[in-house]
Amino acid sequence: MTLATSLALGFSLSIDSCVAATARSAGRPRPRLREALPIALLFAATETGILAAGWALGEAVGTLVLRELVQDIDH
Repeated sequence: MTLATSLALGFSLSIDSCVAATARSAGRPRPRLREALPIALLFAATETGILAAGWALGEAVGTLVLRELVQDIDH
């Protein structure tokens, strides 16, 4: 994965989290830090976990079965 791809992925995940957080707080006049921090940490942990799981699964499948097939199709 190139640096540009990593940055694009990180940007898209941050936009996703930003939209979810904005929707969550739209009905509240001003959330307190004690309310906002757990939600922010949950979003961060979820996005990180999904990214790590996808990377690990891709590496496992790539090394076991599909590396040559994917390289022939992709490049």
